[in-house]
This record gives sequence, C-alpha cells and structure tokens, in this order.
Amino acid sequence: MHVVTAMQGSKHPLYQSVAWKRARHAVLVRDGFRCVVCGADVRGKGAARVDHIQRLADRPDLGLHLPNLRTLCVGCDNRNHAERGGANPRRGSDDHGQPLDPAHPWNGDPFAVLDDSGQATGQTLGTGAGAGEAEGEAPPSSPYPTLDPSRW
Repeated sequence: MHVVTAMQGSKHPLYQSVAWKRARHAVLVRDGFRCVVCGADVRGKGAARVDHIQRLADRPDLGLHLPNLRTLCVGCDNRNHAERGGANPRRGSDDHGQPLDPAHPWNGDPFAVLDDSGQATGQTLGTGAGAGEAEGEAPPSSPYPTLDPSRW
C-alpha cells in the first residue's frame, strides 16, 4: 500500500483535506503510479505530483474533479508551472536538447572543422564522393553510407 500525502509546502487548504487525499490517491491508482507525460514511475517518496489540468486558482470548482487531475513526475510538473521557472519556451534548449540560440556553435555547419577553442576554421569535413579529394582521385571506399546534410 502506498502512503499518499499532500505535497509539502502546499498552502491551499484543499491540499490538507481528506477529500483531496482520497482524490489524489484515486488519480495515482488510475494513472498506474506513472507520469502521464513521460511515463516515469512515481512510487518513490516525493516523486508523484497530482496536477490540476485547469489550474485550481482559475477553476476551484474543478479542484476535486478527477478528469481535471493527472499524475506527473517532479520534472514534468515543474516544466508546466511558470511560477517554478517552467513554461518558458526560450530557456536555452528545445525538448530534444538542441540549443535555441542561433549563434550557438551546435547550430553551425555540422561538418565544420573547429580549432581547439571551438571556433570554425573555415574547413569542412568531407560529406561524400569527391569531398576533400585531389582532382582525378577515386573516392575511398567505405562500408558506411554517405551523409547528406540536405536531408536533415
């Protein structure tokens, strides 16, 4: 059996009520003790957040309405709340970890040769037959397919 308690530090009186504790437990069981966004197991102490889809401040009438509640892990919950530093689409990287800043070195030519300080030297790595080879020379054979950056 899992002990279900209200989040520590929650100030709204709803989170201290027996009705909330019952609703919270029902949502965790319904969602299989998994984050509905990323699928993380939230059985550990402090790992589960039961989130209001429509904010409690905006819709207090839906505070205990089970279809308005969902299970989140700490990370997904924090990403959804601007007051916790989340919900900021321009934080530094996208959902795949790629930098948002167009000037970031990762956003340059993927085949650029960099010097020891990380600056582009103006040279590029070969990306297929003929790249970087002397005129008239046959390209070296390779068991790997030719990379075509135009298809990315």
